[in-house]
Amino acid sequence: MQQHGVQNMRLHHGDFFISEKPMFPPCLLVSNPPYISPSDYESLDPVVQKDPKAALIAPQNGCHVLVSSIHYCATHHLIYLAEMGHDQREPLQQACSQWPLHIMSDITGHDRFVWYSPPD
Repeated sequence: MQQHGVQNMRLHHGDFFISEKPMFPPCLLVSNPPYISPSDYESLDPVVQKDPKAALIAPQNGCHVLVSSIHYCATHHLIYLAEMGHDQREPLQQACSQWPLHIMSDITGHDRFVWYSPPD
């Protein structure tokens, strides 16, 4: 950020689920969480399978971390942007029906990102 002259932003790396109270007043959470279902793991490209399983696989058909993160952001009034699986639109919308989610496509037209913005 320094090389680009950005002075009004702080980046933090960590696990927001460990602490009950954030150490700073964040406004945006960007994440590439594990979102692969255990059953889909075996069909992944062998190169991808070299990554740690904990970085790829999540329970509840890959939606557990996404749903937990959306809940966290809704509770703490944060904006959330995350990568998601192409087949997770319906499960996410069902699990998070009380919150306004926006699903965005990648350049191939597949569902790829979930965006939550707290109501004004």
